[in-house]
Amino acid sequence: MKPHILKYFRCPECLALLRLNTNTIEIVERGSAARLAPCSGLCSSSNHGQHNGGCLECTQIEVMSGTLACTSCSNRFPIDHGIPKLVIRNSSTDDVVKAKTARNFGYLWGRVGSIDHVVSRPYHFEKMSSALSLPALTGLVLDAGCGEGIDLANQARDPSVEVIGVELSEGGCHTSFARVAK
Repeated sequence: MKPHILKYFRCPECLALLRLNTNTIEIVERGSAARLAPCSGLCSSSNHGQHNGGCLECTQIEVMSGTLACTSCSNRFPIDHGIPKLVIRNSSTDDVVKAKTARNFGYLWGRVGSIDHVVSRPYHFEKMSSALSLPALTGLVLDAGCGEGIDLANQARDPSVEVIGVELSEGGCHTSFARVAK
């Protein structure tokens, strides 16, 4: 999880802000960023006041494990393998059906073979965008139900777009994260 996207997260129960308690951060090299992330205070030079326009080191930080804690209620959400888990489970029939569907799709998406040799090609979003004559995406984009992350990864390659992917299934989350991380 990139620390700077925390500002977009809210507790799903009370909608309050979340606070990051981190155990593990990693510095990742993913080419040059289109725009520098704001300083998260997790970098080695955060006390030096040199980050007026953004922080290159924070742009390369991934929070790999830790907890997001609600600033209002007692909810806590784990970050595991770089993926924040912001789901509150209850026993309603609707949630049982959603959980079963997510588990089934997650199983399928988790069985995707090696993604190292996947060739980028027009996919869901590109086909829909072309058919509807949609303008090019810019700025912040939410990919709700990102599945195995093909559209997420394709959009993330565009330097004018910052994409946040949301997925209920474990397999989809891990495959999407791996696809974007390469």
